[in-house]
Amino acid sequence: MLSKTISFKEWQLSLYELSIVSFGIIIAQYWPIFFQNIILILWVLFIVPGVYIFKIVWDQIKV
Repeated sequence: MLSKTISFKEWQLSLYELSIVSFGIIIAQYWPIFFQNIILILWVLFIVPGVYIFKIVWDQIKV
């Protein structure tokens, strides 16, 4: 029972991360081409690691 809960949690988090990355790419495609690379670089450097840090902190708070 416990292993099923953990695997479901990992699956849910991976879907969450995939939706964040795809959402960032969609946003970048609607910006002008000049800003597109800057937006993608900022997205990868700051927002994606920020989500991982937030999840780690959130897990620490819940426990």
